[in-house]
Amino acid sequence: MVNSPFNPRLGLLTCILCWLLLQWNLPNLGNNLTPRNMFVGAMMCIICAASWSQVFVSRQISWQGSAGCLFIPSLFVLLHAANVPTGSFPHYPWLSAAVLAIFACLVIGLAQVEYTDKNWCKLSQILTAGTTLLCLVTLTSPKYLDWPAVWLSLPLPLRAAEGGFQQPNLLASFMATSLIYSLWLHVKQSSRLPVWQISGLIFMTLVHALVIFKSGSRVGMLGLTLAMILFSSWVIICKPHNRSIWWWAVAGMLMGILLAVIFGDVLNRLHDLKNGLSTTSRLSFIKVCIFLWQQAPWWGHGIGKFSELFTPAFVQMVQSGEPLEYIHNLGHPHNEVLLWAVETGAFGVVCVAGPWIFFLTRMAHQSGLHSLGWLACLTPIGLHQFTEFPFHSSAVHIWLWAMVIAAGVPPIKPHRVALLQQKLIPCSLMALIWALTVTLVIYLSGTGWLSYQAWALRKPWPTSQVEMKTQAQEDQLLNHFLLSRSAKDHRHIAQAHYWLSNRDQAGFNDWCMAVFDLGKRKQNPQQWEFEQQCLITLGQSDALNEHQLKLKALECNINAFSS
Repeated sequence: MVNSPFNPRLGLLTCILCWLLLQWNLPNLGNNLTPRNMFVGAMMCIICAASWSQVFVSRQISWQGSAGCLFIPSLFVLLHAANVPTGSFPHYPWLSAAVLAIFACLVIGLAQVEYTDKNWCKLSQILTAGTTLLCLVTLTSPKYLDWPAVWLSLPLPLRAAEGGFQQPNLLASFMATSLIYSLWLHVKQSSRLPVWQISGLIFMTLVHALVIFKSGSRVGMLGLTLAMILFSSWVIICKPHNRSIWWWAVAGMLMGILLAVIFGDVLNRLHDLKNGLSTTSRLSFIKVCIFLWQQAPWWGHGIGKFSELFTPAFVQMVQSGEPLEYIHNLGHPHNEVLLWAVETGAFGVVCVAGPWIFFLTRMAHQSGLHSLGWLACLTPIGLHQFTEFPFHSSAVHIWLWAMVIAAGVPPIKPHRVALLQQKLIPCSLMALIWALTVTLVIYLSGTGWLSYQAWALRKPWPTSQVEMKTQAQEDQLLNHFLLSRSAKDHRHIAQAHYWLSNRDQAGFNDWCMAVFDLGKRKQNPQQWEFEQQCLITLGQSDALNEHQLKLKALECNINAFSS
């Protein structure tokens, strides 16, 4: 690899992402299409285009032979959606395919900048500064060290739940990955670090470990522990001359864990691991998913159909005597492999997960034992894929994983591309890529801002049919490609107060059809109450009896949730 200078454009983009978008979280209605996800998605598009521009400027490409397989997942998703009926999320197959394609382009594109270990280390220092700041802000929040004098004085966008990740597991797996990634890149350098850098790494390690263990996220705790074991093995085997940095990092992590034990409920969370609801419910998810997969083992039931399939299958298994734990509004089995197995079958697992596993295995094989440190960086988020859905909920997880993968890909000498030696082709391709990028950036940024506006301009429940129609005409969300489904569901829930008190038959029938459709995506006591009210008013006695049997199987009393 050529000893290339640090790319200031990539450094600036990383600064914007880590110091601005990672900290500043606009309030929103709280789904996976949050403003930060949209803004980070826009930044990934820019980083991707900037990286690929290197190919068109230099007219040569650094290409691993196995890299082409990374585009198989997105192609498969499109082909599968075209041939197997999809669920009630019209945007989901297109969004999945687009994200998978951008993920692949980002990993391959970052390889084009020809960074040395020193260059990657500079990028990791930018990331470390951003994540450490986010940790310090998070520590002042009520669920952590609870410093209201500091927390309440912060601007509202900085006071987002769990550092803007909305739940602790996402926060913990991201922090664990960024911590190990930074340690790996610093130890990877052959030169000894100055005292001030070592002191910074110790402080960074302490703060990250404190947040991860204080969050109560067991997947975060386990991910960091396993990653540190792999990282330690790599240091001992491959980097004995930098072992002192490792010792200081371990000391910092142990100090952070000790503080978390003192100020948190770490021991109770670990004690609850075997028989807690989180564990038993996930075991139930696995059983139901295996049951669903067996019904359509090769091609699956269709992309986006998990939420509408899960509850009927759960009820069927409970009625047959299977002891299971139920979770409301489940739209994902908390396991990426199980999701693809249910929705796309065995072919989907092979074509979506297989290429990435093959690529990572191939890269690790080329580096031998030196890949242990790299695999340590991939462990926290990789483990999280088997207990939740980080790539569905957090775009910044996708970006971080792409950075880790690109930093660990063995260097390959760039070679000239014959097609790009002609005069107009590189300029035409670059113009096309940047035109597409600008379009995506405008659309994603507009979507993020619209998501914030939906929160800022939210209105009380309508009191008349006229007001409902006026709201529907004024609300841009209802016609938005990505946000319309969520917006319409919110609207139908908001209309419940009106329709349940004003039984105008024609309008009530339309509302009930929307309620039954909502049941494909949401299953909770409130939804069951809506369905029961509709079935009673519509006089559908057989369906009402079946509904009662479902509630009995779910062991839920909906009377407490009556309007």
